[in-house]
Formats: sequence, structure tokens, C-alpha cells
Amino acid sequence: MFRNISDSVLISRKGKLFRRYFLIISLIALICVTVVVLVLFGITSSYWMDARENSLQEAAISMAHTAEDLAASEGEDFNLPAVENMRAQLCTALSAASKQANSDIYICNMDGTVLLCQHILSDTSGDFDDNGCEIHDKIQFPNDFIETLVAQKTFSMRGTYKKVYEEPTFLAATVIYIDGIAGFVVAAQPMNTGMQDYLRAFIKIFFIAILVALLTSSLVSYIFTFNITRPLTEMAHAMKQYSEGEFSRRLEVKGNDEITTLAETFNKMADSLAMTENSRRSFIANVSHELKTPMTSISGFVDGILDGTIPPEKEKYYLKIVSDETKRLSRLIVSMLNMSKMEAGEIQIKPSKFNISDLIFNVLIQFEKTINDKDIEIEGLDKFNAIPVRADIDMINQVLYNIIDNAVKFTPQGEKISVFAESKNGEVTVSIRNHGVGLSESECKMVFDRFYKIDKSRSFDINSVGLGLYITKTIIEMHKGTIVCRSDGATYTEFSFTIPEKAYLGDLYG
Repeated sequence: MFRNISDSVLISRKGKLFRRYFLIISLIALICVTVVVLVLFGITSSYWMDARENSLQEAAISMAHTAEDLAASEGEDFNLPAVENMRAQLCTALSAASKQANSDIYICNMDGTVLLCQHILSDTSGDFDDNGCEIHDKIQFPNDFIETLVAQKTFSMRGTYKKVYEEPTFLAATVIYIDGIAGFVVAAQPMNTGMQDYLRAFIKIFFIAILVALLTSSLVSYIFTFNITRPLTEMAHAMKQYSEGEFSRRLEVKGNDEITTLAETFNKMADSLAMTENSRRSFIANVSHELKTPMTSISGFVDGILDGTIPPEKEKYYLKIVSDETKRLSRLIVSMLNMSKMEAGEIQIKPSKFNISDLIFNVLIQFEKTINDKDIEIEGLDKFNAIPVRADIDMINQVLYNIIDNAVKFTPQGEKISVFAESKNGEVTVSIRNHGVGLSESECKMVFDRFYKIDKSRSFDINSVGLGLYITKTIIEMHKGTIVCRSDGATYTEFSFTIPEKAYLGDLYG
């Protein structure tokens, strides 16, 4: 039941994250499209208005050339009553040009009043209307407009221009040359003319673009969001399994981006967690076994003495076994405490300067009785020279003791142990090889693991707790050194460690 609830919560959170990313990406895409469309609207609107001004300007210039050509052929000016035929032709031309340009084109005098337009000539009789034009009679261009036009010859603008027009208007004007500047042509068009059609077309395009962009961005953002959230969801499921003690699940690693790096780091973390968990379980199992074995022996022999199962004459013999098992239990506890302190960084190195050759010789003396009893030959001492080193003498003494202890235990009767030490390139190397017994390749790889015992099947070392070489390796690494195990599998086993000669100088270096 609780598992189903947890899965439901995980799916719910996944959905929220997916929806959040999806909405954010879709909103960003929508905003970007809207901004682009609005920018395009501004650009195209400006272009459209510029195009309208240019079109009106071209129409005004064309009409001015028509008036100039017609006046030149008639030899007349615009305002002479005698040239009714020319004026009629001009008004007809103005009407045709206005319809073609969808604008209002007319001719003005240099006083700013309208002289000719398309409305002065009657559509039915072809005669001029004596009442003039109600539309254009109200138009009066100010002097500054005329002065600007005379100076520039051609002029265009947008707006009402000092209330010449009541509504915003596109306006283009150009002068007419007939024996000098005789007047000017004006082409005008209200700014809302054509704008509504343009806006309707643009709005239609705008909504189509928004719809297409929204659909496209939704699809892309869905795929993009799914690809982002999928590894995160897998991580969440994996973490849920890890919390339940199951570390077998790994993430699929694809691509070469930050998510891929995160997945690789996550898998490394899972490997580390799995290794730690396996080590923890192995540690507990080994400790339980190592504690149970001597405790069982002690309990059994003590009960045998108390209930009379063991006769009085053998009590001393079995009490000796109880004493040995008690010492073994004590060594196990001390080793575990030392190991725990080293892993926690609670043991600090106390460097001092000493001769490691002398230290090797002193440790060998501690095994003199066993060496003599097994008739073991020690080889290489005659080649020793003084080798000064700065390190923790107690820790290095423990390293040498553990290695020599193993060498003496596993060297058969009458064989030899080779000892080698040298200082080279600022490093001190010590090698101890016992002859007669070898280790397999797999044993050499595991020999430094916690609670691993060499040659368990033959039980050469029934009192070992399997922590000596692990502690040895830890001490060497604390000194920034390395230790290796070499063997041919049959005739010899060699342990060799190297430490910097002056890794810890401090104030003690002389």
C-alpha cells in the first residue's frame, strides 16, 4: 500500500515538473513569435507607408510632366480664361490619374489655392462648374509649405500639416515649370485608405503564424521537455530503489551534454554506494564471524570446566586455549579500532627521522625464535646500507611487522626470506619475499581487502583476523606511498612498498 502511494507521489511530481517545463517553453516560444510578428508589423507598416508616399510622389511628378507638356503645346498658362480646352484636358488627366493612384490629385497656384481638380469639370456636360469645387475650395496651403516646396522642388509628408487636412493624410507635391514655376501638383490620400485592408490581411497572417508557431513549439517543447525530464524521472526511480537497499539499477548514458554528465556522475555514485553497501555487509558478516569463533571457543571450554566435562588434569590446557582466544579477540578489537580511526582520519602522522634499515633488522629480531625453529634463512641483510627516511616510525614499524609476520608464517621449513631496501630518486623502497609458497593472481588482488585471509583452505594462520594487510596498505597510503603484492603462483610471494623519503619534512628535518 505504502509503495503504491510512493509511486503515485513520484508520478504526480513528475507530471508537475513536465507540465511546468512544457508551459514555460511553450510560453517562451509564443512570446518570441509575438515579438517577431509585432516587429515585422512595424517594419512592414513603415515600408507600406513609404511605398504609398513614393507612389503618390511618382503620380504627382507624372501629372506635373503632363501639365508641362500640355501647356507647352498650347503655349498657355493655367489661369487664362482663353485656354478652356487645355484646362479641360488637364482636369480629365487629373481625374484619370486620381483613379489610377486611388488618390486625390489636383493643381494649385503659387498662392496656395487649388486651380484645377477632377471635380471642376462636369461629368455630364464637360463644362466647368461656375461654383468651383466644394472639396478643394477650402484648401489653402500656407506660405512656409510653398517655400519648402520651391526649395526642394519635390516634397512629401504625413499628417494634417497645419490643418490643411482634417484627417491624417499622405501628401506629395511637386512644382510645375512653365516659363518658371507656374504652380504645383498635389497628390493626397487619407492614411486610413488601404490601411484597413492591410491590417485585416496582417491580422489574418498574424493568427495563422501564431497558430502554426504554437503547434510547432508545443510539439518541440513536448519532445524537448520529455528528453530533459526522462533522465530526472529515472534518477528519482533509481534513488527510490537505493533508499530500499537495491543498488543494481543504472541510468542509460547517451549524448554529450550536462544531463549526460549528470547521469554518468549518478552511475558513479551508485557504484560507490553499491561498493560501500557490499563492504558494509561483508564487514558486518566478517566481524560477526570473527567475534563468534573465539567467543564460541571460550564459552565452550569455560562451560566444560564448570560442568565437569573437562577433567581437572586438563583444565590448564583448555584454559591456555581460552587465554589465546581472548588475546585473539583483543587483537581483533584493537585492529578494528585502529582501522576505524584511520578511515575517519583520527590518527595523525608523527614524522621523525630514522634509519629504515635498522628498523627492518629490529623487526626481524622479534621473530628470531620462529625463524630459528623453522630454519629460515634471511637473505639480503649483508647488502643493507643506512637509509634515512622521515616518516612515522611507529606506523612503519607496524607495516614491517605485518609483512614480516606473514612472510615467516607462510615460509615452509628450511626455505628463505629475501629482504631488500634502497633509496632512489627521493623514494625509499622495501621489498620482502618469502620463498616456497605463492599466491594466485586473484589472491594478490584481494590480499589487501578487509578480513581477507590468505590460503583459507589450508588454514596456515588460524589466529589471523584478516586486517593486518588492509591496515598496512592504509598506513602506506597515509604516507603518500604505494604497496604491491607479486607472486609467480607457486614458488614465492613478495610484498613491496615505496614511500617518499621526505614526504613529511616539518620542523624535524635535519
